[in-house]
Amino acid sequence: MKVIKLLKNGISQAVALVTQVIKDGGVVVLPFDTVYGFACDPRNNKALRTIFSLKGRDLAKPIGIAVDSINRLSEIVDMKNIEFIQSHSPGPYTFILLAKQTNLSPLCLKGQTVAVRIPDSELIRNIAGAVGGAIAQTSANKAGEPDCGSYQDFCDQFNLDELNEIDLFIIGETISNPRPSQIFDLTGESPHEIDR
Repeated sequence: MKVIKLLKNGISQAVALVTQVIKDGGVVVLPFDTVYGFACDPRNNKALRTIFSLKGRDLAKPIGIAVDSINRLSEIVDMKNIEFIQSHSPGPYTFILLAKQTNLSPLCLKGQTVAVRIPDSELIRNIAGAVGGAIAQTSANKAGEPDCGSYQDFCDQFNLDELNEIDLFIIGETISNPRPSQIFDLTGESPHEIDR
């Protein structure tokens, strides 16, 4: 696993590195606005299965997607409750909507729905934009274990063999209170918050 420290003036360099790894089918760990998270190409089944394996995650629980903008969101999903999405984006919110793109991996879909978000992170939005508008993303922790707010938190949960399955780790600032995003089902007439 290659480890790079994110410098305040080095976002463009980090974006370039991560973009290449994701396009090459790799798995990265990044500081999101909520927690440290895994990311990969949402069309690459092999990379997605690596993330499922590392987390010990049930394959029946699909991995969500982060996008770079509202416009990109509208390309991927049928937009409902648009005012709600606009008032909660970018931010720590995930929206469940009907997918209209058919090239996403089944590992990112639950039936015909997909969980999507626009993170409040310039780094993540820039990476998503550079790889075509979207990245698959989920918290970088073992299933059932605490969310990670730092490189050390992450290393405490994963062994050396598992770390070797990750291509790149970007160290950003420590996230003092790591919490996953709130999830809202927007497939109905009005937003419905889903308990984790």
